[in-house]
Amino acid sequence: LGIDVSTIFGRWDRVAQAVDQEVANLKAAGREAFILTDGYQSASQITYHLRGRIFVTPLLCAFTLWRPPVELLGQDVVYVHEGGREPRRDLRGFCRNIRVVGHVDFMPRRAVATVYRCEDFRGFFRDWHGF
Repeated sequence: LGIDVSTIFGRWDRVAQAVDQEVANLKAAGREAFILTDGYQSASQITYHLRGRIFVTPLLCAFTLWRPPVELLGQDVVYVHEGGREPRRDLRGFCRNIRVVGHVDFMPRRAVATVYRCEDFRGFFRDWHGF
């Protein structure tokens, strides 16, 4: 049909490449890391493009089904936030030393994903359902 689906669904391959590089940098420094996203759709897209090589989970609920939260404690986080605004959830409740590592244009004329990095994941054991 000649339809470029990236104009509809976005260039998640670009986002996946950016987070893959950041996780590789952390691993080269001897640190374990996983990828945290705003929602299940972005988690699914990134997981698809990384072929499941790195654990990816959304902020809410599903991660407890895929991997026990206690297994993630102390790891570094590469967090992907869709949209141009600051995340609605304060990341300081999840980890420390939060910093922006890049921005990825992934949808024509519309969307930017901001990639953050933070250390020492503390879990979701506080009030996190109000995201």
